[in-house]
Amino acid sequence: MACGTGACAALIAAVLNKKTDRKATIHLQGGNLDIQWADDGYVYMTGPAELVFRGEMII
Repeated sequence: MACGTGACAALIAAVLNKKTDRKATIHLQGGNLDIQWADDGYVYMTGPAELVFRGEMII
């Protein structure tokens, strides 16, 4: 499992502090995430996905 949102935030913080470029591979226990903070302001994340739960709820 990995926290993609946290990885995106970490990349943005690193860019704002001039520690890295706007594109990086973040290594997490759940796999590597390729994250890019594009010039249009959007953050793009690609990486592995896995179904970990399926359920139903009666409302």
